[in-house]
Amino acid sequence: MKSSFSLMSVSIVALIIGYAGAACAGTVSPAEAKDRARRMANPNSSIRYPAPARTQEKDSAEAKQSARLLTGTALEIGGQFSRYTYTEPEFDPGLDITIRGLKYGITGSGSVAIHEKWYMKLEGRFAYGNSDYEGSGKKNEEEDNIGEARLLGGRDIILASGYGISPYTGVGFRYLYNDGRGLTSTGASGYRRESKYFYAPIGVTQRLLIDDSSKISLNFEYDQLIWGNQTSYMGDASALYDTIDNHQTSGYGLRGDLMYEMTPWSAGPFFNYWNINESKSSCGGILCGVEPHNNTVEYGLQFKYRID
Repeated sequence: MKSSFSLMSVSIVALIIGYAGAACAGTVSPAEAKDRARRMANPNSSIRYPAPARTQEKDSAEAKQSARLLTGTALEIGGQFSRYTYTEPEFDPGLDITIRGLKYGITGSGSVAIHEKWYMKLEGRFAYGNSDYEGSGKKNEEEDNIGEARLLGGRDIILASGYGISPYTGVGFRYLYNDGRGLTSTGASGYRRESKYFYAPIGVTQRLLIDDSSKISLNFEYDQLIWGNQTSYMGDASALYDTIDNHQTSGYGLRGDLMYEMTPWSAGPFFNYWNINESKSSCGGILCGVEPHNNTVEYGLQFKYRID
């Protein structure tokens, strides 16, 4: 009986001392002090008391913060406005071909979170606008359109509080259409052209939280050309010519954007660049030719609306 009473007395004293010492330290809440005092009084107990409210709130805040750095499951729709320039710098000695104009585009994407921060993403884009031709003479207001579709997969990685990266790769398809039919200022005949590119994108998106409702994302991507085909409808220029298909296997692209995001809206600048090497020669009837080395530069502004 005396032994039991003594043990109880020691526990009560330890409880009082532990509670008072922790509370007086001024660095913890009364609830945390009480929890520590209980453990001091009976350190071998298997009873686990609930975490203090402040700890639970902190964990919840960190979870919400991490969630904002993830790609997640969502739909995005948006618009673009850009300046587009296509150049064949080595078409002929002393003659460079340039097609330039403004583009108005629409974008859309859908992402799905899979497991352990892995995700899949499907993207699409269409941009249209008339362009001006300069080379064998000049010609304005040519129809010039771009279409793209991409399937991507990657993983979100949280590197620090409020900062994460999302590396990814996948496969992409790019389609270009230019209608140059008609005569230039020097009397040269134009024709329609179609470009089809399959490529492998490798990129990373960085995200940095600014406050509870906004963040900045920075994306950079390298695109390796896998296979391309240039179709030139030379029959538009003369009935003596047939369509020519030139295959392209060497080239690369770069792209990126910087977006300020305030849920559910985001906006910022973007750029696209392509450098495609000269193709092998192909023939269409009595006419043979190559698709010259060419590059494309596009830059502009875009906005997006996210639906979680």
